Amino acid sequence: MLCVKIIARCKNTNKMRGSSHLGFIDGSASRVIYPSTNISWYVWLLLISKFFRCIGVFVAYDAVQSIHVVYFLLLVTLLCSLVYGFVQRPLSGSKKLQQVVWINIGRHAFVQTCLNLLWLCGLARVGALRALLLSEHADIVVLAVWSAVLKGIGGPGKLRGSLWFVLGVLSLVLFDNDLAKATEHPEGQQHHGISHLLYYLLAWTGLSDHEGGIVVLLLTLCLQAYVNNGGRRLAVDVGGSKRLRALTAIVSTIFLCPFAFMIWLTQDTPSPGALQFLPQAFAVALFVFVLHYYIDAACIQRYVQYFHLCYYDDRFTFGRP
Repeated sequence: MLCVKIIARCKNTNKMRGSSHLGFIDGSASRVIYPSTNISWYVWLLLISKFFRCIGVFVAYDAVQSIHVVYFLLLVTLLCSLVYGFVQRPLSGSKKLQQVVWINIGRHAFVQTCLNLLWLCGLARVGALRALLLSEHADIVVLAVWSAVLKGIGGPGKLRGSLWFVLGVLSLVLFDNDLAKATEHPEGQQHHGISHLLYYLLAWTGLSDHEGGIVVLLLTLCLQAYVNNGGRRLAVDVGGSKRLRALTAIVSTIFLCPFAFMIWLTQDTPSPGALQFLPQAFAVALFVFVLHYYIDAACIQRYVQYFHLCYYDDRFTFGRP
């Protein structure tokens, strides 16, 4: 969505630059100086990061078919915390954090860990393609659909877009049918804990495997938008969103360690060694989390600066208030 907005804005500006005599609304031949639109490499960089993120999601889907989601998430979070800690150095910042802020960071990390577990469980049930179609939406899209459908806020355009979003989710639900008879516990390597509970909840509601996975991913998407909104306020107290993300990854790793140890003690059947999936975890940590986060943040910063310049240039050119 960010790529589409940037490309559309660049096309509109290039059309306005196409004429040799650009001026005010009244058609005068006054020259108009527009800010530079040389941001195509940012767009390509964002598209490349999205492409590698899709590859990372497919790698994660292949991995969670053979290893428990908690083990895999622990590896991914550990690698992310190492990268964030090396790049950001969140524990050596000049701003000393108070105890209340640390409690809020721990709460934020715990909720984020639960959402990541739910996302992996939903990914294991619906597959990588439907997970990408459902999960790759900005927070503003989720909030716009929520306000338009449930609260009736917004014009007819927002309502039409929200209805198309709902129809898209329904099409994913009706994409195929689970005709095969389910076994007693079809979780495979996920026959434990949260996946076991999700299986019983889905069996109680009568939803099929992929339908329940879509419900889980949709719930995760809505909760993620709410958590991100609260994380922006917490980032002000911490000292920046990048430092908050690094601290969240570190605390999430601490939360997952005893959980993974408890699963290892109580598991009935032996599972493959977690270190065998270290290359897949490294690819997921790099493409899905680290690389995508930094490139997305850089493009958003460039995007905001560019349209800030365009806004003030339009005010000067067309006399807007």
